[in-house]
Amino acid sequence: VTNVTLATSENWKDKSGEYRWLGDMRALILGEDGQPIALVGGIRDIAERRQAEAEMAHRLKIESAVAEASSVLVGAEDVDVGLNAALRILGEAVGANRAYCFMLRDNDTKMDNTHEWCAAGTEPQIYNLQDIDCTAIPWTMERLALGDPVIVPDTAAVPPDAVAAKKSWKALNFHSLLAVPLLSDGKPIGYVRFA
Repeated sequence: VTNVTLATSENWKDKSGEYRWLGDMRALILGEDGQPIALVGGIRDIAERRQAEAEMAHRLKIESAVAEASSVLVGAEDVDVGLNAALRILGEAVGANRAYCFMLRDNDTKMDNTHEWCAAGTEPQIYNLQDIDCTAIPWTMERLALGDPVIVPDTAAVPPDAVAAKKSWKALNFHSLLAVPLLSDGKPIGYVRFA
């Protein structure tokens, strides 16, 4: 008796109309003469496994982009060119429309957009994002001052104390964003923002 095993995974629509990833495992049992004598198998929900695989692939993509961006920065003869290239690499990896670098100045009361990468079809804003008053966006600045990233999956759903930040995000047509502080000796000196 010989087994021939077949395994597939497909996205099936359930009774409620939602799609689910299902794994189909079948074994064809062949008799001594090589002829099929039975087909056994089962189907199971593999949505969690597919989600875990997608998350791992995304994480590896980000880690690879960070390594590539670091290499570009270290090898850059011109820091500005290297930083813009690193922003492009990271922005593309996270699927952002924009990647910016902001630097703090004047005792952390002002900041300027020093570098920017924009995806095709996205209008640059670097010239409009100069001499920004940090006291006007306290919610964002408080988090960055602690060295914490600012993660906003939906800019329309932020706490009431983030109303000033929400207003500026709306003006820039941001739907979600990530801001990562840049630290020097543990103190924030700016941040990189992806939107």
